[in-house]
Amino acid sequence: MVARSNVALVTDKKYLPGVRVAVRSLVGRSGLPGLRVWVVCDESVSARERRRLESLDAAVRVVAVTNAHRQRLHTTAHYSHAMYLKFDLPTLLPELDKVLYLDADVLVRGDLRKLYELELGDDYAAAVEERGMGAGLTRYVRERLRLAGCYINSGVLLLNLAALRRDDLPRRLAAFTAARPWLSMPDQDAFNVLLAGRLRYLAPEFNYMTMYLAQPGYALPAATVKIVHYADWRKPWRAATVPWGAEWRQWLTRREWLRLAPGWLAPLLFYDKRSHLDEVSRTFKLLGVPLYTKWKNQTDWEARVLGLRVAGTRKISLP
Repeated sequence: MVARSNVALVTDKKYLPGVRVAVRSLVGRSGLPGLRVWVVCDESVSARERRRLESLDAAVRVVAVTNAHRQRLHTTAHYSHAMYLKFDLPTLLPELDKVLYLDADVLVRGDLRKLYELELGDDYAAAVEERGMGAGLTRYVRERLRLAGCYINSGVLLLNLAALRRDDLPRRLAAFTAARPWLSMPDQDAFNVLLAGRLRYLAPEFNYMTMYLAQPGYALPAATVKIVHYADWRKPWRAATVPWGAEWRQWLTRREWLRLAPGWLAPLLFYDKRSHLDEVSRTFKLLGVPLYTKWKNQTDWEARVLGLRVAGTRKISLP
């Protein structure tokens, strides 16, 4: 009997284009035996869309849930409440002891058997260390989160569901996040703090974030990258010019390609919105020429009208 490999993704309506490619590339490239893919959807995903997900491959199982109990937890410009569904995987998949979790914005490019076969023992999870954090993020991790060890990225997680259930981590992760509305990367910060000391570290090839390509010293040979993670604002279903973009688009159907094409052209010619954490920029263009740009974060904003700069401070109350 072939051992079964279980992989889970979580999504809301906005990330469905990414989920379809993630699932197809996973089925086509991962090499995992007896693959079963669990796609956890919140209430924003219609019954019709859920049926489409199940039709992607015989390995796909859709788990439809309500995420109402997580609405009190805060979000950022870059993340939605769907990120908290991964907290609940131990209870949503009670029959499983281990699962490989993947964010919806990934592209599987290579064999994942070595990753999945890793024995976790009594550790909670295995993940890739977040590299090249910079002075600001390093200070945040050390001073606000009070973490002395490595800081992981939660986009790819090999999870020990049995241990997480036994130690009540779904409730503890949510409680930690609810008590700290200032968290910059809420679910990821919670995983880092509460799983600290019981983590295994994976090779960067299993969660290679596209932002690393612009950072000296973090490039990997393309042939060695097993999972590409579009972790910044440039999602391949919104921007045409992304690393491995042509490879990502190869997994689209003709209908999906035509549906997404206008969205790829708009940022180049008419309107561009970029979101990262609590920072948002919007640019209005005429045939690619910027006319008006506005950038803002929690406290500051800046606008440029035909090249003229105006800046100021937003009057808001911070937690």
